[in-house]
Amino acid sequence: MGNKSGEDRGFLTFMKKNKKSVSIATVSVLTVAIAGGIYVANIKNNLNDWNYKIYPGVTVKGVDLSGKSAEEAKNILNDNLNDKISNKDIIIKVDDKEFKGKYKDIDGKYNVDKAVEDAVKYGKDKSMFKQNKIIKGKENKELEIEFLYNDKKLGKLKENVQKNLNIEPKNATINIVGSSKNITEEILGKKLEVEELNNSLKENLNGDLENPTIINLNYVESKPKVTKEELSKIKDVMGSFESSFATSTPERSANIQAAVGFVDGTVLMPGEEFSYDKATSTDKSKYKQAPVYINNKVEMDIGGGICQVSSALYRAMMRANIRPTERHNHSLTVSYAKPSLDATVAWGYLDYKFKNPYDFPIYIKGMSDGKVIRFYVYGDKSALNGKTYDMENEIVRTIAPKEKIEKDSNLEEGKRVVQSKGQTGYVSKGYQLTYENGKLIKRELVSTDTYATTDSVVKVGTKKPEIKVDKPKEEVPAKKEEQQQQEGSEAPPVETTT
Repeated sequence: MGNKSGEDRGFLTFMKKNKKSVSIATVSVLTVAIAGGIYVANIKNNLNDWNYKIYPGVTVKGVDLSGKSAEEAKNILNDNLNDKISNKDIIIKVDDKEFKGKYKDIDGKYNVDKAVEDAVKYGKDKSMFKQNKIIKGKENKELEIEFLYNDKKLGKLKENVQKNLNIEPKNATINIVGSSKNITEEILGKKLEVEELNNSLKENLNGDLENPTIINLNYVESKPKVTKEELSKIKDVMGSFESSFATSTPERSANIQAAVGFVDGTVLMPGEEFSYDKATSTDKSKYKQAPVYINNKVEMDIGGGICQVSSALYRAMMRANIRPTERHNHSLTVSYAKPSLDATVAWGYLDYKFKNPYDFPIYIKGMSDGKVIRFYVYGDKSALNGKTYDMENEIVRTIAPKEKIEKDSNLEEGKRVVQSKGQTGYVSKGYQLTYENGKLIKRELVSTDTYATTDSVVKVGTKKPEIKVDKPKEEVPAKKEEQQQQEGSEAPPVETTT
Protein backbone atom coordinates (compact mmCIF):
# COMPACT_ATOMS: atom_id res chain seq x y z
CA MET A 1 0.00 0.00 0.00
CA GLY A 2 1.08 3.61 -0.42
CA ASN A 3 2.19 6.07 2.17
CA LYS A 4 -0.36 7.35 4.72
CA SER A 5 -1.88 10.75 4.20
CA GLY A 6 -1.17 13.66 6.47
CA GLU A 7 -4.59 13.35 8.17
CA ASP A 8 -3.99 9.72 9.12
CA ARG A 9 -0.64 10.51 10.55
CA GLY A 10 -2.22 13.31 12.65
CA PHE A 11 -4.92 11.02 14.10
CA LEU A 12 -2.35 8.40 15.13
CA THR A 13 -0.21 11.01 16.78
CA PHE A 14 -3.33 12.29 18.72
CA MET A 15 -4.25 8.79 19.92
CA LYS A 16 -0.77 8.09 21.18
CA LYS A 17 -0.72 11.26 23.16
CA ASN A 18 -4.36 10.77 24.69
CA LYS A 19 -4.42 6.99 25.07
CA LYS A 20 -4.73 7.11 28.83
CA SER A 21 -7.68 9.54 28.84
CA VAL A 22 -9.65 7.44 26.34
CA SER A 23 -9.23 4.32 28.43
CA ILE A 24 -10.55 6.04 31.55
CA ALA A 25 -13.68 7.37 29.74
CA THR A 26 -14.46 3.94 28.30
CA VAL A 27 -14.27 2.33 31.70
CA SER A 28 -16.58 5.01 33.13
CA VAL A 29 -19.20 4.49 30.42
CA LEU A 30 -19.11 0.75 30.88
CA THR A 31 -19.48 1.13 34.64
CA VAL A 32 -22.50 3.38 34.25
CA ALA A 33 -24.04 1.04 31.72
CA ILE A 34 -23.57 -1.96 33.97
CA ALA A 35 -24.94 -0.10 36.97
CA GLY A 36 -27.92 1.06 34.90
CA GLY A 37 -28.56 -2.45 33.74
CA ILE A 38 -28.50 -3.74 37.26
CA TYR A 39 -30.89 -0.96 38.36
CA VAL A 40 -33.31 -1.72 35.55
CA ALA A 41 -33.13 -5.43 36.29
CA ASN A 42 -33.89 -4.75 39.93
CA ILE A 43 -36.90 -2.60 38.94
CA LYS A 44 -38.20 -5.32 36.63
CA ASN A 45 -37.84 -7.94 39.29
CA ASN A 46 -39.64 -5.68 41.73
CA LEU A 47 -42.44 -5.02 39.24
CA ASN A 48 -42.82 -8.74 38.61
CA ASP A 49 -43.48 -9.21 42.31
CA TRP A 50 -46.44 -6.76 42.01
CA ASN A 51 -47.95 -8.13 38.83
CA TYR A 52 -50.94 -9.67 40.68
CA LYS A 53 -51.02 -7.28 43.61
CA ILE A 54 -52.60 -3.89 44.10
CA TYR A 55 -50.04 -1.09 44.23
CA PRO A 56 -49.45 0.81 47.48
CA GLY A 57 -51.65 3.83 48.13
CA VAL A 58 -54.71 2.47 46.28
CA THR A 59 -57.96 2.84 48.24
CA VAL A 60 -61.66 2.27 47.50
CA LYS A 61 -64.20 4.13 49.62
CA GLY A 62 -61.37 4.80 52.11
CA VAL A 63 -60.49 1.10 52.38
CA ASP A 64 -56.73 0.56 51.83
CA LEU A 65 -56.01 -2.27 49.38
CA SER A 66 -52.21 -1.87 49.24
CA GLY A 67 -50.39 -5.10 48.46
CA LYS A 68 -53.59 -7.19 48.37
CA SER A 69 -54.37 -9.87 45.82
CA ALA A 70 -57.68 -9.70 43.94
CA GLU A 71 -59.28 -12.33 46.17
CA GLU A 72 -58.08 -10.63 49.36
CA ALA A 73 -59.34 -7.27 48.12
CA LYS A 74 -62.80 -8.68 47.31
CA ASN A 75 -63.14 -10.13 50.80
CA ILE A 76 -62.06 -6.86 52.40
CA LEU A 77 -64.47 -4.72 50.35
CA ASN A 78 -67.39 -7.08 50.89
CA ASP A 79 -66.76 -7.03 54.65
CA ASN A 80 -66.33 -3.26 54.80
CA LEU A 81 -68.88 -2.12 52.22
CA ASN A 82 -71.52 -4.63 51.09
CA ASP A 83 -72.28 -6.05 54.51
CA LYS A 84 -72.95 -2.52 55.73
CA ILE A 85 -74.92 -1.27 52.73
CA SER A 86 -77.32 -4.25 52.81
CA ASN A 87 -78.58 -3.16 56.26
CA LYS A 88 -78.96 0.50 55.33
CA ASP A 89 -82.51 1.85 55.82
CA ILE A 90 -84.85 3.20 53.14
CA ILE A 91 -87.44 5.40 54.87
CA ILE A 92 -90.39 6.87 52.97
CA LYS A 93 -92.57 9.39 54.79
CA VAL A 94 -95.93 10.83 53.82
CA ASP A 95 -98.03 12.86 56.26
CA ASP A 96 -97.96 10.90 59.52
CA LYS A 97 -97.30 7.54 57.89
CA GLU A 98 -93.93 5.91 57.33
CA PHE A 99 -92.60 2.92 55.41
CA LYS A 100 -89.23 1.39 56.26
CA GLY A 101 -87.27 -1.00 54.07
CA LYS A 102 -83.67 -2.12 53.69
CA TYR A 103 -81.17 -1.88 50.87
CA LYS A 104 -81.00 -5.67 50.88
CA ASP A 105 -84.66 -5.61 49.75
CA ILE A 106 -83.46 -4.25 46.40
CA ASP A 107 -80.14 -6.15 46.32
CA GLY A 108 -78.34 -2.87 46.98
CA LYS A 109 -74.57 -3.42 46.75
CA TYR A 110 -71.28 -2.15 45.41
CA ASN A 111 -69.74 -3.55 42.26
CA VAL A 112 -66.81 -5.05 44.16
CA ASP A 113 -65.60 -7.22 41.29
CA LYS A 114 -65.22 -4.26 38.94
CA ALA A 115 -63.57 -2.09 41.60
CA VAL A 116 -61.00 -4.82 42.41
CA GLU A 117 -60.31 -5.35 38.72
CA ASP A 118 -59.60 -1.62 38.35
CA ALA A 119 -57.45 -1.63 41.49
CA VAL A 120 -55.28 -4.53 40.27
CA LYS A 121 -54.83 -2.86 36.87
CA TYR A 122 -54.07 0.58 38.28
CA GLY A 123 -50.58 1.83 37.30
CA LYS A 124 -49.74 -1.33 35.32
CA ASP A 125 -49.98 0.60 32.03
CA LYS A 126 -47.41 3.23 33.08
CA SER A 127 -43.65 3.16 32.43
CA MET A 128 -41.53 0.99 34.68
CA PHE A 129 -40.03 4.04 36.36
CA LYS A 130 -43.45 5.52 37.17
CA GLN A 131 -44.63 2.11 38.37
CA ASN A 132 -41.53 1.90 40.56
CA LYS A 133 -42.33 5.32 41.96
CA ILE A 134 -45.87 4.15 42.88
CA ILE A 135 -44.49 1.01 44.52
CA LYS A 136 -42.22 3.17 46.67
CA GLY A 137 -45.33 4.88 48.01
CA LYS A 138 -44.87 8.14 46.19
CA GLU A 139 -48.53 8.33 45.05
CA ASN A 140 -52.01 7.77 46.52
CA LYS A 141 -55.05 6.88 44.45
CA GLU A 142 -58.74 6.74 45.53
CA LEU A 143 -60.69 4.65 43.01
CA GLU A 144 -64.44 5.00 42.32
CA ILE A 145 -66.80 2.10 42.98
CA GLU A 146 -70.17 1.65 41.29
CA PHE A 147 -73.36 1.25 43.37
CA LEU A 148 -75.92 -1.26 42.02
CA TYR A 149 -79.48 -2.41 42.75
CA ASN A 150 -81.98 -4.84 41.23
CA ASP A 151 -84.65 -3.05 39.12
CA LYS A 152 -87.14 -5.92 39.48
CA LYS A 153 -86.80 -5.90 43.27
CA LEU A 154 -87.06 -2.12 43.30
CA GLY A 155 -90.41 -2.53 41.52
CA LYS A 156 -91.51 -4.96 44.24
CA LEU A 157 -90.43 -2.46 46.90
CA LYS A 158 -92.53 0.25 45.24
CA GLU A 159 -95.54 -2.07 45.28
CA ASN A 160 -95.04 -2.68 49.00
CA VAL A 161 -94.69 1.06 49.63
CA GLN A 162 -98.01 1.75 47.89
CA LYS A 163 -99.70 -1.18 49.60
CA ASN A 164 -98.63 0.07 53.04
CA LEU A 165 -99.01 3.83 52.55
CA ASN A 166 -101.93 4.19 50.13
CA ILE A 167 -105.34 4.68 51.74
CA GLU A 168 -107.84 2.99 49.46
CA PRO A 169 -111.08 4.78 48.67
CA LYS A 170 -114.36 3.09 49.54
CA ASN A 171 -117.23 2.94 47.07
CA ALA A 172 -120.66 4.13 47.97
CA THR A 173 -122.99 1.16 48.48
CA ILE A 174 -126.66 0.57 47.85
CA ASN A 175 -129.12 -1.92 49.29
CA ILE A 176 -132.72 -2.23 48.18
CA VAL A 177 -135.26 -4.24 50.16
CA GLY A 178 -138.75 -3.96 48.79
CA SER A 179 -139.50 -0.27 48.41
CA SER A 180 -136.73 0.74 50.84
CA LYS A 181 -133.48 2.03 49.30
CA ASN A 182 -130.44 2.70 51.47
CA ILE A 183 -127.28 4.36 50.10
CA THR A 184 -124.02 4.64 52.09
CA GLU A 185 -121.77 7.53 51.07
CA GLU A 186 -118.34 6.94 49.53
CA ILE A 187 -115.02 7.61 51.31
CA LEU A 188 -112.18 9.38 49.50
CA GLY A 189 -108.77 7.72 49.45
CA LYS A 190 -105.19 8.93 49.38
CA LYS A 191 -102.41 7.52 47.24
CA LEU A 192 -98.83 8.14 46.23
CA GLU A 193 -98.27 9.39 42.72
CA VAL A 194 -96.47 6.51 41.01
CA GLU A 195 -94.11 8.59 38.86
CA GLU A 196 -93.06 10.78 41.80
CA LEU A 197 -92.38 7.68 43.92
CA ASN A 198 -90.36 6.10 41.12
CA ASN A 199 -88.26 9.21 40.42
CA SER A 200 -87.65 9.96 44.11
CA LEU A 201 -86.37 6.45 44.78
CA LYS A 202 -84.01 6.44 41.81
CA GLU A 203 -82.68 9.91 42.64
CA ASN A 204 -82.05 9.17 46.31
CA LEU A 205 -80.71 5.61 46.32
CA ASN A 206 -76.97 5.85 46.95
CA GLY A 207 -73.95 4.16 48.43
CA ASP A 208 -73.62 6.44 51.46
CA LEU A 209 -72.67 4.09 54.29
CA GLU A 210 -73.25 6.57 57.08
CA ASN A 211 -76.78 7.85 56.56
CA PRO A 212 -80.15 6.22 55.77
CA THR A 213 -82.07 7.17 52.64
CA ILE A 214 -85.03 9.33 53.72
CA ILE A 215 -87.65 10.35 51.12
CA ASN A 216 -90.56 12.70 51.84
CA LEU A 217 -93.57 12.43 49.54
CA ASN A 218 -97.08 13.86 49.23
CA TYR A 219 -100.47 12.21 48.80
CA VAL A 220 -102.84 12.84 45.95
CA GLU A 221 -106.58 12.39 46.33
CA SER A 222 -107.99 9.06 45.19
CA LYS A 223 -111.65 9.03 44.21
CA PRO A 224 -113.80 5.89 44.43
CA LYS A 225 -115.41 4.39 41.34
CA VAL A 226 -118.91 4.46 42.79
CA THR A 227 -120.30 7.61 44.43
CA LYS A 228 -123.52 8.38 46.27
CA GLU A 229 -124.42 10.87 43.57
CA GLU A 230 -124.23 8.16 40.90
CA LEU A 231 -126.14 5.59 42.96
CA SER A 232 -128.89 8.13 43.52
CA LYS A 233 -129.72 7.74 39.81
CA ILE A 234 -130.96 4.18 40.53
CA LYS A 235 -134.72 4.52 40.89
CA ASP A 236 -136.79 1.49 39.91
CA VAL A 237 -136.95 -2.01 38.42
CA MET A 238 -136.16 -2.20 34.70
CA GLY A 239 -136.44 -5.98 34.34
CA SER A 240 -136.93 -9.13 36.39
CA PHE A 241 -137.20 -12.90 36.05
CA GLU A 242 -137.74 -15.94 38.26
CA SER A 243 -137.03 -19.66 37.88
CA SER A 244 -138.07 -22.57 40.12
CA PHE A 245 -135.65 -25.24 41.32
CA ALA A 246 -138.21 -27.07 43.45
CA THR A 247 -137.14 -30.56 42.29
CA SER A 248 -133.41 -29.98 42.85
CA THR A 249 -131.36 -32.12 45.22
CA PRO A 250 -129.97 -30.48 48.38
CA GLU A 251 -126.52 -30.31 46.74
CA ARG A 252 -127.80 -28.62 43.58
CA SER A 253 -129.94 -26.26 45.66
CA ALA A 254 -126.88 -25.25 47.70
CA ASN A 255 -124.97 -24.47 44.50
CA ILE A 256 -127.82 -22.31 43.19
CA GLN A 257 -128.04 -20.37 46.45
CA ALA A 258 -124.27 -19.80 46.47
CA ALA A 259 -124.23 -18.52 42.87
CA VAL A 260 -127.18 -16.18 43.48
CA GLY A 261 -125.35 -14.84 46.53
CA PHE A 262 -122.27 -14.02 44.45
CA VAL A 263 -124.35 -12.02 41.94
CA ASP A 264 -126.62 -10.30 44.48
CA GLY A 265 -125.67 -6.67 45.15
CA THR A 266 -123.69 -6.21 41.94
CA VAL A 267 -123.37 -2.57 40.89
CA LEU A 268 -122.37 -1.99 37.28
CA MET A 269 -121.25 1.49 36.31
CA PRO A 270 -121.89 2.88 32.80
CA GLY A 271 -119.84 0.94 30.23
CA GLU A 272 -118.63 -1.57 32.83
CA GLU A 273 -118.75 -5.28 31.94
CA PHE A 274 -120.00 -8.07 34.18
CA SER A 275 -118.55 -11.60 34.01
CA TYR A 276 -120.66 -14.38 35.52
CA ASP A 277 -117.61 -16.67 35.48
CA LYS A 278 -115.54 -14.20 37.49
CA ALA A 279 -118.36 -13.36 39.90
CA THR A 280 -119.22 -16.96 40.78
CA SER A 281 -115.76 -18.57 40.88
CA THR A 282 -114.19 -16.43 43.60
CA ASP A 283 -114.75 -19.10 46.27
CA LYS A 284 -115.43 -22.57 44.89
CA SER A 285 -115.39 -24.07 48.37
CA LYS A 286 -119.04 -23.02 48.65
CA TYR A 287 -120.07 -25.46 45.92
CA LYS A 288 -120.96 -29.15 46.06
CA GLN A 289 -121.00 -32.05 43.61
CA ALA A 290 -124.17 -32.10 41.47
CA PRO A 291 -125.15 -33.18 37.92
CA VAL A 292 -123.62 -31.28 34.98
CA TYR A 293 -123.27 -31.83 31.24
CA ILE A 294 -119.79 -33.03 30.22
CA ASN A 295 -119.26 -34.17 26.62
CA ASN A 296 -123.02 -34.54 26.11
CA LYS A 297 -123.32 -36.77 29.17
CA VAL A 298 -124.63 -36.16 32.64
CA GLU A 299 -121.75 -36.31 35.12
CA MET A 300 -121.21 -35.25 38.73
CA ASP A 301 -119.03 -32.18 39.22
CA ILE A 302 -118.53 -29.14 41.44
CA GLY A 303 -121.10 -26.38 40.87
CA GLY A 304 -123.87 -28.33 39.16
CA GLY A 305 -126.90 -26.03 38.94
CA ILE A 306 -125.19 -22.65 38.52
CA CYS A 307 -126.28 -22.51 34.86
CA GLN A 308 -129.90 -22.23 35.96
CA VAL A 309 -128.82 -19.08 37.77
CA SER A 310 -127.02 -17.66 34.72
CA SER A 311 -130.04 -18.50 32.55
CA ALA A 312 -132.40 -16.66 34.93
CA LEU A 313 -130.01 -13.70 35.03
CA TYR A 314 -129.88 -13.69 31.21
CA ARG A 315 -133.67 -13.41 31.01
CA ALA A 316 -133.78 -10.62 33.61
CA MET A 317 -131.09 -8.61 31.82
CA MET A 318 -132.81 -9.03 28.44
CA ARG A 319 -136.04 -7.71 29.97
CA ALA A 320 -134.01 -4.63 31.00
CA ASN A 321 -132.84 -4.42 27.34
CA ILE A 322 -129.25 -5.30 28.24
CA ARG A 323 -127.78 -7.57 25.57
CA PRO A 324 -124.98 -10.06 26.27
CA THR A 325 -121.43 -9.49 25.08
CA GLU A 326 -120.87 -13.25 25.48
CA ARG A 327 -123.47 -15.97 25.82
CA HIS A 328 -123.55 -19.72 25.01
CA ASN A 329 -126.34 -22.29 24.90
CA HIS A 330 -126.07 -25.68 26.60
CA SER A 331 -124.86 -28.67 24.62
CA LEU A 332 -128.15 -30.44 25.45
CA THR A 333 -131.54 -29.02 26.32
CA VAL A 334 -132.34 -28.30 29.97
CA SER A 335 -135.62 -28.69 31.84
CA TYR A 336 -135.70 -25.16 33.29
CA ALA A 337 -135.37 -23.20 30.01
CA LYS A 338 -136.66 -23.56 26.48
CA PRO A 339 -134.08 -23.90 23.67
CA SER A 340 -132.33 -20.56 22.95
CA LEU A 341 -133.57 -19.06 26.23
CA ASP A 342 -130.67 -20.37 28.36
CA ALA A 343 -127.12 -19.24 29.11
CA THR A 344 -124.53 -21.80 30.10
CA VAL A 345 -121.19 -21.24 31.83
CA ALA A 346 -118.12 -23.45 32.17
CA TRP A 347 -115.55 -21.83 34.47
CA GLY A 348 -112.47 -20.72 32.54
CA TYR A 349 -114.00 -21.77 29.22
CA LEU A 350 -117.52 -20.44 28.58
CA ASP A 351 -118.84 -17.24 30.15
CA TYR A 352 -121.96 -15.11 30.26
CA LYS A 353 -121.06 -11.41 30.04
CA PHE A 354 -122.86 -8.13 29.52
CA LYS A 355 -122.08 -4.41 29.64
CA ASN A 356 -124.12 -1.63 31.16
CA PRO A 357 -125.25 0.39 28.11
CA TYR A 358 -126.86 3.19 30.12
CA ASP A 359 -125.50 6.48 31.45
CA PHE A 360 -126.44 5.51 35.01
CA PRO A 361 -125.45 2.57 37.24
CA ILE A 362 -127.51 -0.61 37.40
CA TYR A 363 -128.00 -2.64 40.56
CA ILE A 364 -128.76 -6.38 40.53
CA LYS A 365 -130.80 -7.82 43.35
CA GLY A 366 -130.73 -11.62 43.58
CA MET A 367 -132.73 -13.95 45.86
CA SER A 368 -133.20 -17.72 46.12
CA ASP A 369 -135.89 -18.15 48.76
CA GLY A 370 -138.61 -20.79 48.59
CA LYS A 371 -136.61 -22.72 45.97
CA VAL A 372 -137.22 -19.94 43.45
CA ILE A 373 -134.47 -17.85 41.83
CA ARG A 374 -135.47 -14.18 41.53
CA PHE A 375 -133.47 -11.43 39.85
CA TYR A 376 -134.38 -7.74 39.74
CA VAL A 377 -132.46 -5.24 37.62
CA TYR A 378 -132.67 -1.74 39.09
CA GLY A 379 -131.88 1.45 37.20
CA ASP A 380 -133.93 4.22 35.67
CA LYS A 381 -136.98 2.76 33.93
CA SER A 382 -137.55 6.00 32.03
CA ALA A 383 -134.56 5.06 29.84
CA LEU A 384 -136.79 2.36 28.30
CA ASN A 385 -139.03 5.09 26.91
CA GLY A 386 -142.19 3.29 27.89
CA LYS A 387 -141.18 0.06 26.17
CA THR A 388 -141.03 -3.39 27.74
CA TYR A 389 -138.99 -6.38 26.62
CA ASP A 390 -139.23 -10.14 26.69
CA MET A 391 -137.97 -13.20 24.81
CA GLU A 392 -139.40 -16.11 22.87
CA ASN A 393 -137.93 -19.05 21.02
CA GLU A 394 -138.60 -20.81 17.74
CA ILE A 395 -137.81 -24.44 16.96
CA VAL A 396 -136.30 -24.56 13.48
CA ARG A 397 -135.57 -28.27 13.36
CA THR A 398 -136.15 -31.25 15.63
CA ILE A 399 -133.58 -34.04 15.70
CA ALA A 400 -135.10 -37.25 17.04
CA PRO A 401 -132.83 -39.60 18.96
CA LYS A 402 -131.77 -42.85 17.29
CA GLU A 403 -132.20 -46.20 18.93
CA LYS A 404 -129.01 -47.99 19.86
CA ILE A 405 -129.40 -51.72 20.43
CA GLU A 406 -127.15 -53.51 22.89
CA LYS A 407 -127.34 -57.29 23.12
CA ASP A 408 -127.54 -58.69 26.62
CA SER A 409 -126.93 -62.38 27.25
CA ASN A 410 -128.43 -62.08 30.73
CA LEU A 411 -131.86 -61.18 29.38
CA GLU A 412 -134.22 -63.72 27.86
CA GLU A 413 -134.20 -63.81 24.09
CA GLY A 414 -136.40 -61.09 22.59
CA LYS A 415 -136.89 -59.22 25.86
CA ARG A 416 -136.30 -55.38 25.58
CA VAL A 417 -135.22 -53.11 28.42
CA VAL A 418 -134.83 -49.33 27.86
CA GLN A 419 -131.49 -48.42 29.40
CA SER A 420 -131.62 -44.74 28.37
CA LYS A 421 -134.48 -42.92 26.69
CA GLY A 422 -132.15 -40.58 24.77
CA GLN A 423 -132.67 -36.87 24.26
CA THR A 424 -134.17 -34.93 21.37
CA GLY A 425 -131.92 -32.39 19.69
CA TYR A 426 -132.95 -29.03 18.25
CA VAL A 427 -131.92 -26.16 16.06
CA SER A 428 -133.63 -23.14 17.54
CA LYS A 429 -133.69 -19.37 17.46
CA GLY A 430 -134.03 -16.86 20.29
CA TYR A 431 -135.78 -13.53 19.75
CA GLN A 432 -136.06 -10.36 21.78
CA LEU A 433 -139.57 -8.93 21.72
CA THR A 434 -140.22 -5.21 22.10
CA TYR A 435 -143.61 -4.02 23.27
CA GLU A 436 -145.03 -0.53 23.32
CA ASN A 437 -148.36 0.18 24.96
CA GLY A 438 -148.83 -3.58 25.23
CA LYS A 439 -148.37 -4.17 21.49
CA LEU A 440 -145.50 -6.08 19.87
CA ILE A 441 -143.55 -3.61 17.71
CA LYS A 442 -140.32 -5.54 17.08
CA ARG A 443 -139.18 -9.18 17.00
CA GLU A 444 -135.39 -9.24 16.74
CA LEU A 445 -133.22 -12.34 16.28
CA VAL A 446 -130.72 -12.69 19.10
CA SER A 447 -129.23 -16.17 18.59
CA THR A 448 -129.41 -19.37 16.57
CA ASP A 449 -128.47 -22.40 18.65
CA THR A 450 -127.96 -26.11 18.15
CA TYR A 451 -128.67 -28.68 20.85
CA ALA A 452 -127.27 -32.17 20.42
CA THR A 453 -129.30 -35.36 20.43
CA THR A 454 -128.37 -38.45 22.38
CA ASP A 455 -129.30 -41.96 21.30
CA SER A 456 -131.73 -44.09 23.27
CA VAL A 457 -130.11 -47.29 24.50
CA VAL A 458 -132.17 -50.48 24.48
CA LYS A 459 -130.88 -53.77 25.81
CA VAL A 460 -132.22 -56.80 23.90
CA GLY A 461 -131.99 -60.27 25.46
CA THR A 462 -130.17 -63.11 23.68
CA LYS A 463 -130.41 -65.78 26.37
CA LYS A 464 -132.02 -68.96 25.03
CA PRO A 465 -134.83 -70.44 27.19
CA GLU A 466 -134.06 -73.73 29.00
CA ILE A 467 -135.93 -76.87 27.75
CA LYS A 468 -137.11 -79.14 30.64
CA VAL A 469 -137.31 -82.99 30.07
CA ASP A 470 -139.41 -85.22 32.46
CA LYS A 471 -137.46 -88.22 33.89
CA PRO A 472 -139.17 -91.71 34.47
CA LYS A 473 -140.10 -92.56 38.08
CA GLU A 474 -137.89 -95.13 39.87
CA GLU A 475 -138.87 -97.51 42.76
CA VAL A 476 -137.20 -96.72 46.03
CA PRO A 477 -135.77 -99.95 47.61
CA ALA A 478 -137.11 -100.82 51.06
CA LYS A 479 -134.85 -101.07 54.04
CA LYS A 480 -133.34 -104.49 54.71
CA GLU A 481 -135.43 -105.25 57.82
CA GLU A 482 -138.64 -104.20 56.04
CA GLN A 483 -137.73 -106.34 53.04
CA GLN A 484 -137.11 -109.37 55.31
CA GLN A 485 -140.44 -108.92 57.03
CA GLN A 486 -142.16 -108.59 53.69
CA GLU A 487 -140.55 -111.91 52.58
CA GLY A 488 -141.45 -113.72 55.94
CA SER A 489 -137.87 -114.49 56.96
CA GLU A 490 -136.85 -114.75 60.59
CA ALA A 491 -134.01 -113.01 62.31
CA PRO A 492 -130.88 -115.11 62.93
CA PRO A 493 -130.42 -116.62 66.47
CA VAL A 494 -128.33 -114.70 69.01
CA GLU A 495 -125.37 -116.58 70.48
CA THR A 496 -124.45 -116.09 74.15
CA THR A 497 -121.66 -117.36 76.47
CA THR A 498 -121.48 -117.96 80.15
